Amino acid sequence: MKNTTMFSRLGAMMIIALLISSVQYGVAAGTTAGTAITNSATVSYMDGVNLKNKTSNTVTMYVGHKVAGAFSPASGSTNTYDNVTYYHAINFQNSSNRLTKYTMSFNSVAGYTLSLIQDDNQDGIHQSGETTVVTTDSLVIDGSKYYFIKAVVGTIANGTANGITVTFTNASGDSTNTVVVNPAASFSYTLTSTIVKPVISYQVSGTAPSPLIPGAPFDFTVTLDNTGTATPYSYDLGASDSSVVQIQYTVPSNFEFTGGASGAFTLSPSGYVSYTYSGGVITMLVDTSYLEPADASISFTLPIRIDQSLNSGTGPASGSSINSQAGDFSVLTYSSPQTQLTTTASTSGTIFTGATTVAASKGGMWSVTPANDSTAANETTEYILTLKNMGNTSATFTITDTDNGGNVVVNHLVAESSYGTDLTGSTASVAAGSTIQIYVRLTVPGTAVAQDSIKRKLAVASDAAGTLYTGAVVSDYEHTIVTYVVAASFNITLAAESVAGIGTTTNPAPEDTVTFALTLQNTGTTNITSVQISNLIPANMTFLANAYAAGQGIRIDAVNQSNANDGDDAYFDGSAVKTNSTFSINAGVTKVLRYKCTVN
Repeated sequence: MKNTTMFSRLGAMMIIALLISSVQYGVAAGTTAGTAITNSATVSYMDGVNLKNKTSNTVTMYVGHKVAGAFSPASGSTNTYDNVTYYHAINFQNSSNRLTKYTMSFNSVAGYTLSLIQDDNQDGIHQSGETTVVTTDSLVIDGSKYYFIKAVVGTIANGTANGITVTFTNASGDSTNTVVVNPAASFSYTLTSTIVKPVISYQVSGTAPSPLIPGAPFDFTVTLDNTGTATPYSYDLGASDSSVVQIQYTVPSNFEFTGGASGAFTLSPSGYVSYTYSGGVITMLVDTSYLEPADASISFTLPIRIDQSLNSGTGPASGSSINSQAGDFSVLTYSSPQTQLTTTASTSGTIFTGATTVAASKGGMWSVTPANDSTAANETTEYILTLKNMGNTSATFTITDTDNGGNVVVNHLVAESSYGTDLTGSTASVAAGSTIQIYVRLTVPGTAVAQDSIKRKLAVASDAAGTLYTGAVVSDYEHTIVTYVVAASFNITLAAESVAGIGTTTNPAPEDTVTFALTLQNTGTTNITSVQISNLIPANMTFLANAYAAGQGIRIDAVNQSNANDGDDAYFDGSAVKTNSTFSINAGVTKVLRYKCTVN
């Protein structure tokens, strides 16, 4: 009992004091890793009447390396074209309680090439000289750093969204008195990258003409539409003052462009497409403002036709090769911010015929001299018509002459030479693009009176096979000639004007010289041309060949004429004094032709 009482007293009187010793640092990351923490306990007790103390063992601990960190912000998003390179700034805060080494890695994203670039000046803005690729980095306690996610974007469909994740994984290991307590720690930043780009639909369509003859139009319809989510950049990456997409068309052999060296095509529903034409290539520029995502599709017509400027305006010969194909159109070019892009045209319709041949064409074109004429009763007028073969093969022509509404009906006489024989069949063969002369003459009936008219339609029909000419060159298959009847307006008077010798004008003596005067008077209101006179030298008289000068026995007014038929207005053919078709007398003018003869 005595001992028990004593131990009870000791228990009641025991005072235990626990002293905990530690070292702490006041930082956000917590106590620095490796810091020693020691802990021991002491006890004081009464041993009877004696106070005794005892110290426990010491427990020593070292603060572990806690890997901690965060991205600020924790995630991000961006819209981008494809086929570009962009830099996205990120910031990482190291909250570990020790200098921490990290390895940096990316997930695999289809169409992207990814790397982490060091932000040298830590401003979050990428400069061209910042190119250092970072795969590992060490950050001090509470250290913060900027980096760039460098994304090289390939060709990716519009609207595609991808998560790009960069992960910082602990790469620090244990060291003396320091253990990494969460060695597998990692921290990720996810960037949602969405493709926002133009998607250009490029179509060429149309219907090929039939038959494929010179002048036949190949009117290509070019349609463009942007079904994407962004407006295209200019095809010319260096252009600072224009934003356009470009199309080129190479005009094939035996085709022609009907526009000028430069100009514009009208856009539907509104606007225009500018173009230049050089070296057989049409370059078209479409402003990108017409190709914004919300805009309706646009279209324009490119006017091309089978060439008809060749071979004197008749085009390629029948059987010539032509080849209209989609490859004549280049791809349409436009750009993302950094890369020129292309789109190949889709085609529809029959506008691309491929290798084929030009069909035969036929037709003729009249030009008439004079276009109309005025002639008195009993007089004859002749029209000269030039007939051009507008077909692309040689041809003969049938010419018909029909009444076309005049109040006097008289048939024309059609000939292939001046005042020639009436043509009852086809003309001679005319080569493609060549011409022949057709002479049409008319003698006004004696019963016709002034103000009557004779209207005749001359129609030409090619006897060649093929389709009638349908080009843009003016053609005239039918031509109406109007001959207006006028009152007689031409007077001709012959007189023995004077005699040199012993006789008189009514009784000249042998060897006397008689001067004959032929007075030609145009009393009408129109000029007359091709005045052809024939005055036979009378019997028993001899033409005086040198009457006015050597070799000049004729005079018209005051102008001597040579006796030879050498192109002036009059000549002597050995039996008669005549005038050439070059001789004309204007309205209201009188001319006098003189020559001399001696009496035998």
